[in-house]
Amino acid sequence: MNAQADDYRGKTILIAGLGQTGWSCLRHLHGRGAELLVTDTREAPPCLADLQRDFPRIETRLGRDDTGLLDGVDMLVVSPGVDLRLPFLLEAKQRRLPVLGDIELFARAARAPVVAITGSNGKTTVTTLVGEMAKAAGLRVAVGGNIGTPALALLDEDVELYVLELSSFQLELTASLEPAAAVALNVSADHIDRHGSLDYYAALKTSVYHGIGVAVVNRDDVLAQPLLDAERPRISFGLDVPPRENDYGLLGNINGEAKGKGVSLARGQEALLPLDALHVHGLHNAANALAALALGDAVGLDRDGMLKLLREFPG
Repeated sequence: MNAQADDYRGKTILIAGLGQTGWSCLRHLHGRGAELLVTDTREAPPCLADLQRDFPRIETRLGRDDTGLLDGVDMLVVSPGVDLRLPFLLEAKQRRLPVLGDIELFARAARAPVVAITGSNGKTTVTTLVGEMAKAAGLRVAVGGNIGTPALALLDEDVELYVLELSSFQLELTASLEPAAAVALNVSADHIDRHGSLDYYAALKTSVYHGIGVAVVNRDDVLAQPLLDAERPRISFGLDVPPRENDYGLLGNINGEAKGKGVSLARGQEALLPLDALHVHGLHNAANALAALALGDAVGLDRDGMLKLLREFPG
């Protein structure tokens, strides 16, 4: 953590969006000495009553998206659901005002390792799985982000591992997050109306690999594969025979056994768990399980414990 980057005293910060994520940003920044303003294009955003109760002196500028919102502002914090093409956000970019998201604020403050999970499909399942695996290993783990609890509300000095689901909207405004382990599970055409092109969307998803932590890579999805330094630690997963000893995949007659009989989750040439031992069915869930195993491996979770959790996981 860069302590200086997490100090907002003397800064006037405009928070755009007052849903649960915006509310978590407001509470976080208020505790770090920032002068705050709040805007939302809605006249009655979800957390307005909370704001009026707990912080009645914070100014709100509701139902607006004009450039006058930037008057006196040093930086902006934007919730994931807020369209970055709104006039005042385009103007902020022109003025070179810092525009951050909640995960950037989190990255500057978090002290424990982070497992970061994104993808067009399956990220909630994998996030939940890894969180349960870490909990079963006895770690003090906090799980959230794009699901459940906002990332900033998870911050706690006692946490030993954060497991975060991240959306493309969150990654778009994140520069400092360096996960201990990260995965982009897959990339398919999604949110193109917001991001403009599949290539840009894929670039956002693979930006989750920022830093030097272990990259868990889907070898079945070219769009989800980042350009990585040759020395970067990497574990791949896929629905085929694992190509290396530390990679994850399947052993057995996959095509001939539609229901998974005779097929096993595997690490290298070692069969770990029969596919039909999983409560969740389908090859997409096999891929989710393999990704979770690889992420757990990357942060040192006990493999036997992870396999036991997979046998019990209801989905």
